[in-house]
Amino acid sequence: MVRHASMEVADNQNDFDAMGDYLAFHPKGTSKSIYKAIIDVQSGEYPSAYHHIQKAQALAHDELQNQLAIGPQVALKTLAKTECLVELNEVIQYKSQPEMRDHILSVWRARFKRSHDDPNSWLKRLQVWALACDPTTPALQHCYLDCAKLCESNGMHEVAKRILDRVTPANHPPVSRKASPLRSGMRDGLTLGM
Repeated sequence: MVRHASMEVADNQNDFDAMGDYLAFHPKGTSKSIYKAIIDVQSGEYPSAYHHIQKAQALAHDELQNQLAIGPQVALKTLAKTECLVELNEVIQYKSQPEMRDHILSVWRARFKRSHDDPNSWLKRLQVWALACDPTTPALQHCYLDCAKLCESNGMHEVAKRILDRVTPANHPPVSRKASPLRSGMRDGLTLGM
């Protein structure tokens, strides 16, 4: 998973195994419970994931109460954790209740449009969603493309490139050498999406 924006997105089981090994030495707290829930969701162990989500929610509630006494700015990180917990619950619903998928995708798109445009928080959100569905899912591609644009505008060029690589289908149709020239954003009759 992304620990900071320049790191690779967790795509395979080795990344999740490494995360599990890392957690053995991670201090107890909200973050540790969230990461355990992520590993459980990825493995399809939903009862265990729910247990870790509930534990993280209780810990986040206590953290939030203490941080709000200091000031609202201090509490923002914990609020982001609680939003991650909500989305982990939605990922479980997406994977276990196919009839809910269209609704959940709609909720995610709307939430993404309303969120503050911070590349790191967008990247984390997209990684949670990737536990449910592939980045090439048409309903979410605009979110990935918007995130890539934001990363690019913030100088995070490699991250933007990796996002674009993930949303681009692996099999590209062959391009004819007799293609029409580029005209006002058009190429071979297709509008470029960016």
